[in-house]
Amino acid sequence: MKKKTISILCSLALLSVLGGCRQETASQDNVSQTGSQTESENDTEAGKDPEVSAEDAASSPEASPEATDAPADTGNETGDDASGTDVSADSQTGASALSLSADPSSAVPQSVLEWEGLTLTADYWDPDTLTVHFSAENSSDSPLTIQVVSCWVNDAMQTPDFSLSVDAGQSAQGSMSFSQEDFSNSGISQAGTIGFTPVVLNGTDYTTLYTGQPVSLDTGLSGDPSVPDGQLLADQDGIRISFTGTADNSMPGTDFLLCIENHSGGDLTFEAADTLVNGAAVNPLFSATVTDGKYAVSPLSLFSDELEDLQINEIQSLTFSIRVLDPTDYHTIRTLENLTPSVF
Repeated sequence: MKKKTISILCSLALLSVLGGCRQETASQDNVSQTGSQTESENDTEAGKDPEVSAEDAASSPEASPEATDAPADTGNETGDDASGTDVSADSQTGASALSLSADPSSAVPQSVLEWEGLTLTADYWDPDTLTVHFSAENSSDSPLTIQVVSCWVNDAMQTPDFSLSVDAGQSAQGSMSFSQEDFSNSGISQAGTIGFTPVVLNGTDYTTLYTGQPVSLDTGLSGDPSVPDGQLLADQDGIRISFTGTADNSMPGTDFLLCIENHSGGDLTFEAADTLVNGAAVNPLFSATVTDGKYAVSPLSLFSDELEDLQINEIQSLTFSIRVLDPTDYHTIRTLENLTPSVF
């Protein structure tokens, strides 16, 4: 009896031990599963979820900081300003047209010259005063002066008033002004395109230091070329000369307006020669340089004092010649002789 009792107690003890072992094993399994779940949750919070696809990661702001840090597109990278004005990609060379607004509030300044620390910027066109407004900065060690040559408006050569001096290390503003009388004589109702070549001079002795590239400014206004009508005096080798009318000059005296069209294939300079008034030799004032493909209306000016000295009270006849010169060395290319306006 005692042996059975002992045997039963031993069996109970063994079962107790085995049960404890199973509970411990289950407990360890639960801990392991809990730990794995916790680790998985931590990985997910850290952005390491292995189930997140590449497309999701690419579209996630956290995974793609460029999506939130990239600046807004202003349009300048494509050559357009915020107002939609077309800006030439080659604006620093002036090889193609630059847009220049006639509205100062929406104008986009255009760089027309950069040389040795000197910059010249066209700010806007004022159609009321016939003026282009400029800004200049001179970071060099010398005073400089900016002028223009070969200026034209709507294909008509013009001689605007412009000279902008800038001290060393300073900035300045200036304006290029055109004459309403010159516009009218040239058949210009409003400026659509303004062209010129900038020139840099030494600010002390005014020697030429640099000649820039031709610049063309588009004002956005309608301005088709309109060559004035007149009496044709000469038509030779791509050169046409017409007499378009007379006007008083301030010398005092009389101006005979000549329209010169140049389609010769090169730039040319024109001067008067062998001029006779009522058969008497006189010395008029006339000179015009015309870029190829353009035209100029310039006055052949006679002076009252000279005519009075010749006892000429009334002009009854006028005959003259025009010498055609190469503007680079001024040698005579040809002479158009015996041109006579029939207005007397």
